[in-house]
Amino acid sequence: MHDSEAIGLFLARLLMSCVFLFSAIEKLRKEEEEIQAIVGLHLPYPNFVAILAGLCEIVGASMLVFGVGARLASVLLALFLVSVTIIFLQFWKAPTRQVRFGQANAFFGNLGLVGGLTYVALIGPGPLAIFPRL
Repeated sequence: MHDSEAIGLFLARLLMSCVFLFSAIEKLRKEEEEIQAIVGLHLPYPNFVAILAGLCEIVGASMLVFGVGARLASVLLALFLVSVTIIFLQFWKAPTRQVRFGQANAFFGNLGLVGGLTYVALIGPGPLAIFPRL
């Protein structure tokens, strides 16, 4: 792998991690919208679920960006993202066109992120990783 490819792959891992870190911060801050989304699923202990999900996102994003088990982290983050996307972003059920548009953008953006995670899962994190073989 050329140096420019290694740097590009590292930057891709870093940028994908930002999405999960931002999401984790919102959950750990217990933002009302995040908690209400969990309550809407009728899950017990929504504050605990939010904290657990946020911590999982931080661990997964850290693994991805530092290249510690990046393949495994990519698979787990992709599975997490697919399930969250299907559960929370059902744009086809949105009550208004404006809500539908916002949810559809987030839905398809998440699918693009799943594509990037799949790529890392298949080729690995590249040489700019702490444990590139995992």
